[in-house]
Formats: sequence, C-alpha cells, structure tokens
Amino acid sequence: MMTASMQELEKNKKETSIKSMYFNRYLGVRYTLALFFFCNLYWLLSSALSSSMSLLLPAVNIVLAVLAMYEQVRIFSSHTSDAPAARRAFRVIGAVNVLVITLLFIPGMFEWCYPFINATMTNRLIVAAVLLAGLLLTLYTLQKLTRIRQQHDKQYHRIKQYEKLI
Repeated sequence: MMTASMQELEKNKKETSIKSMYFNRYLGVRYTLALFFFCNLYWLLSSALSSSMSLLLPAVNIVLAVLAMYEQVRIFSSHTSDAPAARRAFRVIGAVNVLVITLLFIPGMFEWCYPFINATMTNRLIVAAVLLAGLLLTLYTLQKLTRIRQQHDKQYHRIKQYEKLI
C-alpha cells in the first residue's frame, strides 16, 4: 500500500517524464540552433575585426537564434507543438545562406561577405559548400518543425503510447 506522499512522488515523476518527452521532441532543433549560433558568432567576430559591414548578416541570424533559444527554454514548461521563433530563425538563416551563396560569385561580393578569407576560387567553393550544407540542414530542421507542429513526428506517437500506459 502506497502512502499519500509516495503517490504524490510517483505522480510528479510521471508528469516530469512526460514533460521531458515533449521537450525532447525539439532536441535536434536545439542542437542545430546552437551550431548556427556559434557559426554566425564566429562570422560576426571575424567581420567585426575586419571592420566589415557584412557583420549585419550574422548579427541578424544571432538575434533570431537567441530568440528561438529562449522559446526552446519556455517549451519545457508547456506542451506545445509550435515553435514560431525557431521557424522564423531557420527561415531567415536559410535565406541568408541563399543570398550569400548567390553573392559569392559576383565580383567583389566575396570580399565584402568574408573579408578575412582570400578570394580564391577554391575558397569560394569551400565556403559555398559549407553554406549549402547549412542550407540543407536548415531545410531539414524546418521539415522537422513542420512534422512536430502537425504532430506527425515519431516522438509524439511514443508520448501518446506512454500516456496510455500510465
């Protein structure tokens, strides 16, 4: 026979477990946000040291990433399937990547975007490949956010099965 305090403890464990499961639906999103945050921070600092106005591009990405990170922290306390700040951040990051990929091959624009990198064709291709990889990661993350919002992600179905069991 369980005492009232043991029953309360068991109830709290189950609630915390479910809360964590909902929060973990966004685990990949949080890691991707952190990756883009630090990449853009590096770009911002390098541009600032080069006295380049291109620092506005990573600055916008950083601000939106921080807002999305704040949203992710708030998600722990609420069961939500929508993360509008994260969607907005990834859309803008993707748009910036497309813009910069386009600018890389316009004369003089590579130097404007990356004044701290020599403007050789090899460097342009390497930067374009990194930006393309970032764009693909952004598209994948946006797709993941859409699946979460529509409740078609695998984790959501596991949560519902777990809730039925308890």
